[in-house]
Amino acid sequence: MKSRFLTACGVSLAVLMSAVQLPAGVLQAHALPSGDLNGDGKLNASDVKMLRDWLTSESKTLNNWSVADYDGNRMLDVVDLSMMKTAAAAAPAVVVVEPDPDPAYIHLKGSSITSEGSNYISISGTTATITRSGTYYIDGTLNNGQILVNIPDEAADPNTVKLFLDGVKITNGSAPCIMIENAENTSVNLVENKENSLSDGKAAPAEGAAEVEPEYAVLHAKDDLTIKGDGSLEIKAGMQYGIHCNNDLKFNGGKVNVTADGADAVRGKTSVTVKDGSLTIDTAGDGLKSTKGDLTISGGNLDIKSSKDAIQSETNMELTGGTIRACGDRGLTAGGVAHVEGCSLLATASDKACENLSKAAGTMQLSFTKQWKKN
Repeated sequence: MKSRFLTACGVSLAVLMSAVQLPAGVLQAHALPSGDLNGDGKLNASDVKMLRDWLTSESKTLNNWSVADYDGNRMLDVVDLSMMKTAAAAAPAVVVVEPDPDPAYIHLKGSSITSEGSNYISISGTTATITRSGTYYIDGTLNNGQILVNIPDEAADPNTVKLFLDGVKITNGSAPCIMIENAENTSVNLVENKENSLSDGKAAPAEGAAEVEPEYAVLHAKDDLTIKGDGSLEIKAGMQYGIHCNNDLKFNGGKVNVTADGADAVRGKTSVTVKDGSLTIDTAGDGLKSTKGDLTISGGNLDIKSSKDAIQSETNMELTGGTIRACGDRGLTAGGVAHVEGCSLLATASDKACENLSKAAGTMQLSFTKQWKKN
């Protein structure tokens, strides 16, 4: 058993003498370097903290146990912790690179792409791959192509990849139009007075067809994504999600219209935050959705029409500003508490307008409408 006794000086004798035996069969060949508990490919202070926290708390879980068993005795204890600290201190420091100081340019030309101003843009057919943080202006039309962001090492290059959409039109029926494969942070900046569009080019599913979970979104990010600016972006998804982000998704400006005929329109996994801008959604699935974390709206103008949940949060929902019109089979759905304060809200639904509501709003109207449906 692990002990949770602590002293003012640190871990108590009970913890220092404790050990946790690993199940038989846990020790095996690993691709991870020794001590890399968080699986980021490096041994550092965060791995040491994970082991220390695990040894002193029964409430935490720990994956990849065997990579921390430095003495090879199938036990995790203070000896392994000490050896890990020593190894982490001796690990080579990560050399952080700076983003390109000057902007680069990517020109889309139908069935080809050209670029200028950076050695970190590679072009293969109709795919342009960005491999370093910096500022990238993108213009033109691209058929069946993709802008791919793939930073090789986020620890060495943790800066923001800034994509400026300067009159872009991209279609792709087999992959995301813009794919953030690997980057600490990416911003999609909508250039003022410029119209941009992304589409999967697919027709809506036939009426009565079985629902199929999409593999990707028209705009897909595996890391943090922020959308902002003073221009516009129209996303049309016939079969795929409109926007999907595996981490934190933020809307800080711009005029964004998302139409999703066969799936959810806008999804963020860790969190979804709307601070400013205009977001219009028309979808056969859920409208604005946080699949694992909180959803926060503190500003902006949102107009959502959905055949399922207009706004959905797996945990808590905070609506504290902006103008929100949420119309769906259900208006607002939160796994935790839906707190409404300081915004203008209209929510209509054919089932439930709102669940778990805590309200203190200046203007709020919730209605239950049997006859409402998405046209």
